[in-house]
Amino acid sequence: MTSEKYLGVYLNHDLKWSHHLDQVAAKAARKLGFVRRNLRGSPVDCKKLAYITLVLSVSGMEYASVIWDPYTKADFNKLEKIQHTTARWILSSYSCKTSVTSLLQQSQLESLEERCKIQRVHVQNPE
Repeated sequence: MTSEKYLGVYLNHDLKWSHHLDQVAAKAARKLGFVRRNLRGSPVDCKKLAYITLVLSVSGMEYASVIWDPYTKADFNKLEKIQHTTARWILSSYSCKTSVTSLLQQSQLESLEERCKIQRVHVQNPE
């Protein structure tokens, strides 16, 4: 697979975004693992702030999403899975019977898909 990194985005020779999203998901998972190990037992607000500042913004999960979104649902789910893991960690709710959607609402985290839609609207209709 031939790809080059330009301005933080992996450009593939066939203009598919799978490699870019794989790299972003791997980086976000590493950052989240670090934060989870070091903030075990911290308050909910602290965990959420750490996720937003150290994982979401640093890993580039939303960076250039106007370019690569929408892409395949399977690739997008790689990033959503990280957010679902984060919601479970923030609220310390690891039961498989607990709805991830309700956890996202309780932790006041919008889905990544929703945030990317908002970014697309802002690009199309700048104020």
